[in-house]
Amino acid sequence: MINHEQRDTATLLVPRETFKSTDVIPNAATYCEGWRIDMMNAAKEADAIRLGKKWNAEKLIRDQITDWPEGSFEELKSRVARAIESLKAPA
Repeated sequence: MINHEQRDTATLLVPRETFKSTDVIPNAATYCEGWRIDMMNAAKEADAIRLGKKWNAEKLIRDQITDWPEGSFEELKSRVARAIESLKAPA
């Protein structure tokens, strides 16, 4: 019989290298600023893949942020999608 380590659902859903259950959930402004910096530093197609993986991996974090100003989450989501698409486009 295999004895697996017991972990909560949130921990199992998010890759360990991205989010640990002991991490502090940022406020919306800090989270958006982190994405702004990541998008500014992205310059090639590999960055598009990285940003896409990061966006998907951080869903649990975004769901726990409680202070999103009206429309700010939708704006961030749109900016991330545009950044990913522009990085995938041929130069």
